Amino acid sequence: MTNDRRSFARLLKSVSLLTAAALIGKVFSAVYRIPYQNMTGDIGYYVYQQVYPFYGIAMILALYGFPAVLAGEMAQQKKASDRLETMKAAGMVLVSAGASAFMLLLLFAPVVAGAMGDEQLTPVLRMTSFVFLLVPVLSLGRGYYQGIGRMEPTALSHVVEQVCRVSFILLFAWAAVSAGEGVYDIGAGAMGASIAGAGAGALIMLLLWWSQHRRKPLPFRFRGAGKEYKTMVKKLLIPGVVACLGAMVFLFYQWIDAFTVVPGLEAYGVSGQDAKETKGVLDRAQPLLQFGTVISTALAAAVLPSLRGKEGVFLGGLALRVSLVIGGAAAVGLYTVAGFVNVMLFENRSGTELMATLAISLLFSGWIVTANAILQGADRVRMAAGAIVAGGVIKLIGNIVLIPVSGAIGAAAATIGGLAVTSLLQGMLLQKHGLISWPSRRWCICWAALLVLLGAGLWVLQLPVGSVDARTVAGMWALGLAVAGVALCLALVKGLRLFEPQEWKMVSAGGNKNEKRGTS
Repeated sequence: MTNDRRSFARLLKSVSLLTAAALIGKVFSAVYRIPYQNMTGDIGYYVYQQVYPFYGIAMILALYGFPAVLAGEMAQQKKASDRLETMKAAGMVLVSAGASAFMLLLLFAPVVAGAMGDEQLTPVLRMTSFVFLLVPVLSLGRGYYQGIGRMEPTALSHVVEQVCRVSFILLFAWAAVSAGEGVYDIGAGAMGASIAGAGAGALIMLLLWWSQHRRKPLPFRFRGAGKEYKTMVKKLLIPGVVACLGAMVFLFYQWIDAFTVVPGLEAYGVSGQDAKETKGVLDRAQPLLQFGTVISTALAAAVLPSLRGKEGVFLGGLALRVSLVIGGAAAVGLYTVAGFVNVMLFENRSGTELMATLAISLLFSGWIVTANAILQGADRVRMAAGAIVAGGVIKLIGNIVLIPVSGAIGAAAATIGGLAVTSLLQGMLLQKHGLISWPSRRWCICWAALLVLLGAGLWVLQLPVGSVDARTVAGMWALGLAVAGVALCLALVKGLRLFEPQEWKMVSAGGNKNEKRGTS
């Protein structure tokens, strides 16, 4: 095996390991919200979702952002002493940045809560601020080990963090609800449990570092420290944020919703308490949207190492076509059975129209994740980030304009509009730089036919029952329709010949150039 092939094999193994850890984290992160909402109600869920974006953004920076940039710096250095010097400079930057973010949110929590339209969120925000103190430890540890080619510590710390966080949150919520605590106290405690989970992940990194470097303390020389600090600020902070924007699209939108939905609903004429409950109902769709991006995230990570040369152009186009099929089928499926899913998971039909509307966003989310991976793989990181930011601006403007005149449905429409703009801009960038092979007109027509026939089939299947309010019955129908939908989708994909057998082999082989490819 040549050195290039050996390096590529290691890269595939590393990507697979990190992808598996990320997928486990996504599943845990999506699943626990459902029992949490069931225990605390829509207002309790609203409280948690209002502050969660701050926590989520911090954790994404500590998983995808800063470690990736730091690992890139470390990989260029051959001497252990140089790597330790880089760690020292990065540590100074991340500790100062984390401490600053902690102090800002801690001190200005009343201002932030007021901007959200709910001053009772102040203690919950203050509890959340502590997560920024853990970002330096997680980022440094993960960045160091990734830089020397070891992905196991990152994967282990992330899985431990998620398992502990979800377990702590649900145990605390159950105990607090049983004790009759208020929703804001429960929210603050849930964020404390989240931080304890992140602390468990940080502890893993500290123990691993200590076991290997307990006799090698980090060197620190005051001479030149200021220059190193300034250099690392430029290399680490902004690139670290830019690198992980693709992973925080939905968090970005949730953060915008946290500041605009409740004030917008009050301007629409909804009372304060009802506005909070409506925001909680709107957020019911978030776990389902997160589930919808899991396969696309795995697909993007799988093809990223293979995006090289002409074969990479073909494989990138294939990955986008697969994401369109999966995203389109998920959107049609959730839109059609939203009523059953809502009752099954959340006990009633409140917000079914919001869930159905937000289901449309699944059509774009898979595309965005995959296209972002292709653009980053082609070193178009800033362009990819620009497309995401542009969509966020549309989302923000849409919320400000639409919610006061149309209510919560305006927030859902703004989400779809923002994601659609990002998808369009990404498509333009992919076309401009010739990064993918575009699907043929025949393929596009067959794809549209797939969505229409799938939607019609699911609609016909649920005609005998109409609407259901009993949770058990709704669950049976939701699961039954899901199985039928998957079977129908697979049959249609095969019947319409959206993919050739060789194309599926290429995806499973990770872009092996020895695989022959068909045409669509």
